[in-house]
Amino acid sequence: MTSSNGVPGGGVNVQGTFNSNANTAFTLDFFANSACDPSGNGEGQRFLGSAAVMTNGSGNATINANLVASASIGEFITAVATNALGNSSEFSACVLYGAADLTITKTSSSPTITAGSNVTYTITLSNNGPDPASTISVTDNLPASLSFVSCGSTASGVCSGSGNNRSITFSSLASGASATITIVARLECTVSNGLSIGNTATVTSVVRDPVSANNSSSVNFTASNPAREISPISQAFAADGGDGVVNVTAPTGCGWSAMSNVPWITSGAGGIGNGTLSYQVAVNATGISRMGTITIAGLTFTVNQSNVPCSYSILPTSNSLPASGGGGSVAVTTPAGCQWKAISNANWIVVTSGTEVGVGNGSWSYTVDPNPDTTSRTGTVTVGGQTFTVMQAAAPCSFAVEPTGKLFSEAGSESSFALITTSGCEWSPSTTDDWVFITSEESGIGPGVVSYGVRDNTTGSPRQGSITVGGVSFIIVQDGGTLADCIYVLNPVSANFNSAGGSGSVQIVTEERCAWEATTNVTWITLTSQIVGIGSNTVTYTVKSNSGPGRAGIIMIGGQLFKVKQKGG
Repeated sequence: MTSSNGVPGGGVNVQGTFNSNANTAFTLDFFANSACDPSGNGEGQRFLGSAAVMTNGSGNATINANLVASASIGEFITAVATNALGNSSEFSACVLYGAADLTITKTSSSPTITAGSNVTYTITLSNNGPDPASTISVTDNLPASLSFVSCGSTASGVCSGSGNNRSITFSSLASGASATITIVARLECTVSNGLSIGNTATVTSVVRDPVSANNSSSVNFTASNPAREISPISQAFAADGGDGVVNVTAPTGCGWSAMSNVPWITSGAGGIGNGTLSYQVAVNATGISRMGTITIAGLTFTVNQSNVPCSYSILPTSNSLPASGGGGSVAVTTPAGCQWKAISNANWIVVTSGTEVGVGNGSWSYTVDPNPDTTSRTGTVTVGGQTFTVMQAAAPCSFAVEPTGKLFSEAGSESSFALITTSGCEWSPSTTDDWVFITSEESGIGPGVVSYGVRDNTTGSPRQGSITVGGVSFIIVQDGGTLADCIYVLNPVSANFNSAGGSGSVQIVTEERCAWEATTNVTWITLTSQIVGIGSNTVTYTVKSNSGPGRAGIIMIGGQLFKVKQKGG
């Protein structure tokens, strides 16, 4: 017999060849045994069934028998031949029962792996049957360019091994079942760039595998290990010495080392992946120029140090700017290798990022913020022990009054208005009208209040005067006792605005003897023209934007209502 395995639906299939007398019928009885005897033949331990064969003229017959009874994985199958006369043969050599077609496929996480990083191998183990497989071993010996990191498996696979030689074992795997094995390894940083790295996994089982061609699988990836780079590759220093930084480019996960080759240069020890190396150059007191090197990631960084100490000059040394601010640049002149840094000593002078440091001749830039104060100011920037001075003019004073005017009856009285300005701005109120008098201080600085009064108007006619402060006029209108019979007409009498707001005007028509005052009852309407007057005139106003619901407001002029409506946003 050559093989024995299960068949779909149950039973046992036995295959092989039989040789005896020519052209003779025989009955073959098949048995299952737990073990073979010492000679390798079976015993009649458990009967499975029979099959009839007929030898040909050469005495040969082919065995392909399907038996109803079942056998178990690990049992041995043997047979006895009996002819028509009842003569029986010895038990045949035994054959292990079962067949499992195990197949294995292997993939890598990427076709290109960078040195210092991990590659993940995924191995898929499948049993195509027809029988369960048992005592299964998957072997994966990683190449020397990799270092084992981890292993995991589904279907109760057990990972074991030492170093790069890994084994994953399974007690059994049912027909039609599969398992996924994951092996993670790190690509060594010494691997050659562009090297193709292959890896093969194989599977074995104690159960016969009828197809051996699919018991192994290989996969290749390309190693990426770009050359290390440093930038810059050299630096000059004056006799004063100083500090420096070298940028190192290396694959992530790959370490690099640094070592100074002269005692007057000190540096860090190294790093991993992209990084920087800081170093220090001592003062050169030898009186002669000297050169030293640092070996960084296998590359040479050169330091050239002169015997001349650093000296610095700047041009220009100062600048005057208006209150609105501005900027400029300053040239630095110094020997090669001399380091410098521009440091602002005032928060309103900003040294432009990226220009603040340099080595040797160079320049730096700056910007100056607007001056909000009404006094001039001076600030400095220090570079290389030199001082750059910025002188900035004071902000111009501006003035406004609130309100912008007031209407009085013919009887004299007193009032006040607010003066709006910035701190430091000087002002002094004045008037050329003899019926207007100022009761507050004659002068002030910064925001303040101007108090004043008007005398009785006995002329019988309205009159207009003003108080001037900071170049702005506060308008005063006083009735002459004629308001009682004045008639005022507005044109138009209303206005509509959308949510964006806008501006408008309204004309007041009245006699030349009639004084008036304009006011509004809402904060979103602002009167922009003179708010007091005598006789016909025009009042202008603005309406703010509206993001809420629709709204309505009123401008009252001479006792007449001007209605403003605005849509919501």
